[in-house]
Amino acid sequence: MNYTHSVFVGIVTAQFCEPCDEWGQFVNNIYNSGDYDFHYVEMITHDYGGLKLNAEADEWRKNYSIYAFPTTVFDNDYERIEGNQQSLFLNKLNSSGVRAVADITADMTVSWLGNATIDVEVDIQNDEQAQYNGFIRVYITEIISRYYTYYGNHYHYGFLDFAFNKEISIDAEGFYQDNITWNGNEHEDNHGDDFGDIDPDNIQLVMEIFNTDNDGYVDETAMACIANNNDPPNTPNDPEPFNGETNVDINSDMTWNCSDPDDDSLTYDVYFGTSNPPQLMENNQTGNYYDPGTMEVNTQYFWQIAAWDPYGGFNIGPIWSFMTGSEANYPPDLPSDPMPEDGGIDIDIEYDLLWSCSDPDGDNLTYDVFFEAEDPTPDVKVSDDQTKNTFDPGTLHYSTTYYWKIVAKDENGASTIGDIWSFTTIINEPPVAPNITGPSKGKPGEKYYFDLITTDPEGDEVSYYVEWGDGTSIPWFGP
Repeated sequence: MNYTHSVFVGIVTAQFCEPCDEWGQFVNNIYNSGDYDFHYVEMITHDYGGLKLNAEADEWRKNYSIYAFPTTVFDNDYERIEGNQQSLFLNKLNSSGVRAVADITADMTVSWLGNATIDVEVDIQNDEQAQYNGFIRVYITEIISRYYTYYGNHYHYGFLDFAFNKEISIDAEGFYQDNITWNGNEHEDNHGDDFGDIDPDNIQLVMEIFNTDNDGYVDETAMACIANNNDPPNTPNDPEPFNGETNVDINSDMTWNCSDPDDDSLTYDVYFGTSNPPQLMENNQTGNYYDPGTMEVNTQYFWQIAAWDPYGGFNIGPIWSFMTGSEANYPPDLPSDPMPEDGGIDIDIEYDLLWSCSDPDGDNLTYDVFFEAEDPTPDVKVSDDQTKNTFDPGTLHYSTTYYWKIVAKDENGASTIGDIWSFTTIINEPPVAPNITGPSKGKPGEKYYFDLITTDPEGDEVSYYVEWGDGTSIPWFGP
């Protein structure tokens, strides 16, 4: 809407108020539509039990002599709605937005200093030919409020505290500037809970400026969110197929690498096609790969990646190209015939893995081996690009289930991921009970000799120690 200024909307609400939930959701939907020039704050005055929740918000309520919940005031009470009367909202908003106001311009900058501390700077230009006498209020709000409505939904733009709440005077064609540092750890609600846990990405500040000489209505409203020092993603790189590559298999997928200086999570827009520049094919995907489907033979393709971080930072990579081959390359067949067989039990702990695999085109194959104990989704690669279809995992543990899979790759870049196989090793049997031979009686001071004879079912080496029956023993001995 073409208003003379941004309208300020203040909503008095309380957690015990049932219609406040629907009213708040209604106003938030209109605000998020972006069709109307206004900003709003929910002044949550009381809790579920009717006790005061925020003293500043309640003083604000009393200043406007508000006793019904919800009550909504527009531009410092130029218009007012009592109750959940949704049919009145746009008329009241438009009426406030088109009235004559003083010629002033307002800006606000908010910076995050860490530890729930923000710096707030306000700049106001008076373009009138007369002195401007007025008042500024800067409301600190949580976009998704920590407080819940009667029905358990979050309030939106819920009031926490004032950053500014003071009179101002600006000379004709003059300029006013002020700043303040606000620390959430030093402010609290009437439950005794401070605001030291605020999230900088969830904070919005709204400033209203209203005159005190005439009607006292709002002349301008400004909004600011916390400025962050976000760095955009690095340029997408390491394309596969590489730029300018020829004879690319028509079933190939595209992959790339990208990182972010702030370690933010990234999403990608993928542009792909036979025209240059290529057209957008995928928007906001999370993975760094793209499957174009089966491409045409002997065709040049162009592609480009745009990387985005969660804060709107982005970086567009260069346009890459490749040429497909004249013949289709088929990926390897599915790896098969695992040894040990899938689900096998009582497998020896000295057992090499073995499998079979072939390629429809007769291409040479290499293999990646993934092998892990007790994990049914093995992702530990223990061998990379090996040419043999065997793998020695070393000495395994007894009574352990192992999971493994093979990724077969041909010389043209096509690959096939095999099924996950498993087997369980043998149980370790204890040694046979020792047979002790030698004298059963003796005399003090004389030496006697005894033989200890035992075997192990698996042929393992056996060690011994002896308990004499009188509380003494000798250490382990043996091989």
